[in-house]
Amino acid sequence: MLNRQQTAFFLVAFFAWTLDAFDFFSVTLNIIEIGKTFNKSVAHITWGITVTLMLRSVGAIVFGIAGDRFGRKWPFVINIAFYATLEILT
Repeated sequence: MLNRQQTAFFLVAFFAWTLDAFDFFSVTLNIIEIGKTFNKSVAHITWGITVTLMLRSVGAIVFGIAGDRFGRKWPFVINIAFYATLEILT
């Protein structure tokens, strides 16, 4: 049984996961428009989506092992900093 706080955390995580899935799916629905905006072919855009999907499992393995070895806090902080840096560079 989950207490009230655990239920709230679960619901927040579930809704965040749902919105992330919606965001990723909306990109796939707009591949042609994204390609036109950035002057890239559909193949380039879909390759970017494919690489993203392939590297998600790699990141999960790497940061999962780091989380088991060093605790959850610092691998999470490093993951967020890495993600933010790549997003800014992109």
